[in-house]
Amino acid sequence: MSPLYSYRADLRERGPHGREWESVEPGYLTVDHGVRTKAAPDEAGAGPNRLAVAGLVFGLLGLLPLPLLGSVLALSFGVAGGRKADRGEAGGRGMATAAIVLGIVGCVCGVLGIVVVFVQFTGRRGF
Repeated sequence: MSPLYSYRADLRERGPHGREWESVEPGYLTVDHGVRTKAAPDEAGAGPNRLAVAGLVFGLLGLLPLPLLGSVLALSFGVAGGRKADRGEAGGRGMATAAIVLGIVGCVCGVLGIVVVFVQFTGRRGF
């Protein structure tokens, strides 16, 4: 990623990613590499990420007992839990990622299962 160069005078305005520009002396070149760190959750205030846990549970249920419904719910809760973890409101980014992966695997297996059943029941008869 190439750095973003900008020529700034004594102005205080919003730069990339919502941060304020540091006041610089006239004629100086400031460099912002565009690197944005993820917010780390506060250990004392951030509890477990319940959305990620729910996504993981639905992901596991989506593999056998609830093939498509559980997988779609796992994807939904996994994405929501991942966004919550990225904002720093809670931990559990790994659980959210696992829920997304399980949701995708469950959706693919569910669709393949439906295709196999459809082909079995609509195939040619008499052989």
